[in-house]
Amino acid sequence: MAHPDMDALLNEGLLNEGLQTAIRFLEKNGEFFPFGVTMKPDGSIAHVQGYTDDECPPSQEVIDLLLRGFKTGATSGNYKSTALISDVRISLDGDTKSDAISVTVEHVDDQPVTCFLPYTKSNGAFEFGEIIAERADRRVFGD
Repeated sequence: MAHPDMDALLNEGLLNEGLQTAIRFLEKNGEFFPFGVTMKPDGSIAHVQGYTDDECPPSQEVIDLLLRGFKTGATSGNYKSTALISDVRISLDGDTKSDAISVTVEHVDDQPVTCFLPYTKSNGAFEFGEIIAERADRRVFGD
């Protein structure tokens, strides 16, 4: 059974915050760099970005930087949950590839989950599919 905090995070918390922000970036800019959303023990939510000296850094470099910051915050007790949001390509049925917003939510007391929101761009407008969820590997909070 999922921890009550994780249910809230997926239903209205970090997942929703991450998806809505990524959608706004896509609709405004047509793309986005990976970013994060954190929740402190008091429930307050903040957005975080990974800055490098590169104007267009590789996504993996930004993801690694965000994960290091998440781990530091988790170890010091500053975060009870984190979400890593990135733009990815996924396989929908083994053959069909799709762009998707990926949101990996981790909570100090629960199994991490990655949710994918597939999307296409047609005639200048984005169309979004159904959310796909799967268990993820723990990368922020120690076991």
